[in-house]
Amino acid sequence: KDISDRNRTSPMAFTGNKFEFRMPGSSASPATPMFVLNTIVADVLKEYCEYFEKELKNKTVKEAVIALVKDRYNKHKRIIFDGNGYEEKWVEEAKKRGLSNLKNTVEGLPALIEEEVIQLFERNSVLSRSESLSRFHVYVERYNKQCNLEISTGIKIVRNQVYPFVIKYISNLSKSIHRSRKIFPDEDLFQYDIGILKDIILLKNDMLILTDKLEENLEKAIKIQDLYQRAKFYSNEVLPTLENLREKVDKLEEKIATDAWPIPSYYDLLFNL
Repeated sequence: KDISDRNRTSPMAFTGNKFEFRMPGSSASPATPMFVLNTIVADVLKEYCEYFEKELKNKTVKEAVIALVKDRYNKHKRIIFDGNGYEEKWVEEAKKRGLSNLKNTVEGLPALIEEEVIQLFERNSVLSRSESLSRFHVYVERYNKQCNLEISTGIKIVRNQVYPFVIKYISNLSKSIHRSRKIFPDEDLFQYDIGILKDIILLKNDMLILTDKLEENLEKAIKIQDLYQRAKFYSNEVLPTLENLREKVDKLEEKIATDAWPIPSYYDLLFNL
């Protein structure tokens, strides 16, 4: 089994001898992670070069290399882990080792303006302090605009497409069950049909409650003046609601006839376009 056969969920994976930037979105560019990685590697190589220039005056190449490897391994061994990175106990172990666990974009963005990061780019003549700060603000603003666009679009899809269709479907299904029970009034033949109808109605209600909550939170987010605090609000409060809304709509899609669903299904998007 090849070492690269593991951890296919990582967007930026180290596979033994290289980094891979996997499946970027159509608007994403690998340029930023590439120049960051290249800067880090260049900075370390420069440090090693200075080390060897000093140590080779008194040591052989082999002795200097072994000493460097030992020193760096002892200094950085806490990052080395060859167990199952998917298990929850690795999260706990990483915390014990003092490793960061940045779970989303908003948590990761402040790393761009940490003092050691700014100095890294400055001493390698890659980015000035003002350029690092400006990139942070640009990324935060872009994140906020993207969230606003996606959330507004989600609300519009629910209000203008999904909800009107679901109401119509509920009405048609109710009429069908009602007419059928007139033909078989003494037989409980439609308990499953009624159960499906109830499920759809409950999901519809949950969908509308979450849509209202989403609209309220969107209005709150827009009023937050500090752009990074707004991004945190989107990440911690608004996007989880959007995800819950999506789950309700997905469940509605599963319970409603495919040929009647108003927008392309996942199957259509994957196999029929």
